[in-house]
Amino acid sequence: MLNDSRYFKHNLLYGLIILIVLVNALGLFAPVLRNDDPPLYASIAKNMLLSHDWINLRHFGTDWLDKPHFPFWVTAISYSIFGITSFAYVLPGLLFHLIGAAYTYRLGKELYNPDVGLIATVIYLSSLHLMLSSTIDIRAEAYLQGTIMPACFYWYRYNKYFTFTNLLLGAIFTACAMMTKGLFVLVTIGSGLVVLWIYKKQYSNIIKPKWILALVLSFIFILPELIALYIQFDLHPEKNIYGLTHVSGIKWFFWDSQFGRFFNNGPIVHSGSTSFSHYFFFIHTFLWSFLPWSFILVIAIFAYCRKKSPIRQSNAIGFYYLLGSFLPTFLLFSIAKFQLDYYTNILIPFAAILCASWFVDYRINTPDRMHKIFYVQIWFAVILVITVIGLSIFVFGHGSIFVVSLTGLLMLVLFIMFMHQNDLSKAILYPVLAINLVFIFILLIYGQIYIKYDIGYQAASYLNKQEQSLVVADYDVNSLTLEFHSKNKYLRVGNNISRLKQLTKPYYVLLKASDLVKLQSALAPDKLSVLTLIKGTSIDIVTANLLSRPRLDQQLLLHYLLIKVE
Repeated sequence: MLNDSRYFKHNLLYGLIILIVLVNALGLFAPVLRNDDPPLYASIAKNMLLSHDWINLRHFGTDWLDKPHFPFWVTAISYSIFGITSFAYVLPGLLFHLIGAAYTYRLGKELYNPDVGLIATVIYLSSLHLMLSSTIDIRAEAYLQGTIMPACFYWYRYNKYFTFTNLLLGAIFTACAMMTKGLFVLVTIGSGLVVLWIYKKQYSNIIKPKWILALVLSFIFILPELIALYIQFDLHPEKNIYGLTHVSGIKWFFWDSQFGRFFNNGPIVHSGSTSFSHYFFFIHTFLWSFLPWSFILVIAIFAYCRKKSPIRQSNAIGFYYLLGSFLPTFLLFSIAKFQLDYYTNILIPFAAILCASWFVDYRINTPDRMHKIFYVQIWFAVILVITVIGLSIFVFGHGSIFVVSLTGLLMLVLFIMFMHQNDLSKAILYPVLAINLVFIFILLIYGQIYIKYDIGYQAASYLNKQEQSLVVADYDVNSLTLEFHSKNKYLRVGNNISRLKQLTKPYYVLLKASDLVKLQSALAPDKLSVLTLIKGTSIDIVTANLLSRPRLDQQLLLHYLLIKVE
């Protein structure tokens, strides 16, 4: 066991877990930015709470059919407790992420031993994309971490012996996962067991009454989702959804939401690559998502897949379960036409347990060769720290550079303090410290640079200090962050000036500066007063510009105005 001081002290693992969670939790205090999914989902949950309508998912005053209800219900409950804030939006996602960490530990312990469980938890919590997706970029995947992993754990135990607790909790978490992302989660939850049955030649398990009962109970628990969809859509065939009428919410849940995404022919289409290269998209995506453990994963896969591998033979059940949980979903993602980088998040826990088991087995069985592989991890960590400090000087100049440099210095001190540790300790400790510094750097860019150029957030910050009883109309800016952060009633009018004329004066309007003359002419003789000028652009442009120079080129900024119509 690794609790032996020759290998790894558990106190150090616990300390790393606490450190990662605390650093990750800093993202709770960053605002929701970007004209993307997070502010969209935050606004839908906001509308749900303010309208006291927990059935209909609506956005911009129209019915919205793209995701199931579960994350919105949870977020709306959080709003009701903490208020409609970025903190209240991010908190549930972080909590589900931590639930995923807890059950990664439990599953690693169940498959192997407590040492594997602890190391897998450290790897899970310090994986770059999971850190970003648990606070800075909250989407449905954060909720999937906390529903899929518990479901996998309880079904694995249920496979070994029947208990009512395993059955009930397995079904509840499976249902929550389906009510978050749809039926495809059943592949990730169940494929590990199916591969395990094939390996053990227990083919009859597929039709055993206990598993039929498990499936039936899981579908019973998704009734709240089916009822909500039926009420919102099936009872109202006259509704126009994406240009169509007679849209069935039930059919969408069981078919369109899943296979429409898979074949990229659904109502929402991803304009990604259609070339042969898209089959390899998730290979390079997973390698950066799983930093700083990608190198270890590659080595572990080769070690496990080697003919007559002693590591695999020592625990074949654990290997085939993890492989069965990881590979089918990964292959489905790879052949699907609709591909987004955060899809692979749900596979990281299985990769973490696989890497952790390799760490333990390799350290015990081949101690004489450890330093050659682990020094790669150590030097990779050192390079990350030096790179982040260099980028901080380049990007922040003499501002936040003090914070990052001080943190980097602390990391270097810790590097030196733990130089006496064995190779295994340093190969886990140093990458964890380095990736925490990377996260802090990204968080500073997000919270100090991106925030300056988010038009909607800046407009909302100004308006929240003004009269909040007035409507704020969004004229052809289409800002999701304004809708979420503004305490004023938000109305999106597109470029329809006639809708502005119908509003009760006075009211506010956010518009491009180039549209001001057109509005003055169309709304005459109304008085238009310019309240403030906002300069902003897309985050993609900000990021690309920062890579070439430390200050954003002013020519890339678009000018927007907040005006008051009286």
